[in-house]
Amino acid sequence: IAIYNNTKVISSILSINITHQALTDSIKVFVTPFVAAINGASSTDTPANDMTQAFAPRCKNKICVANVGSQSKNTISMAVSVSKLFGVAKRAVYDED
Repeated sequence: IAIYNNTKVISSILSINITHQALTDSIKVFVTPFVAAINGASSTDTPANDMTQAFAPRCKNKICVANVGSQSKNTISMAVSVSKLFGVAKRAVYDED
């Protein structure tokens, strides 16, 4: 942002790769897109625990375990676009000033 004053993020992809430290390690990963101050929400309205996060809109979750041979099975990815997050057409995001 400091370099490009008029930056607009249209979409993003987040990929989390879990590297385990022991054969008995397992972890449940939640990826929940959250936008503060939409529909009266505040930054403190983030999901508070596993259950509220698991049922949050557009949440992805995965259990990653150490005894799986493929590292790709211990990766979770989330793609989100502004148009989907706000429920508007792509053209509306591109045309916005």
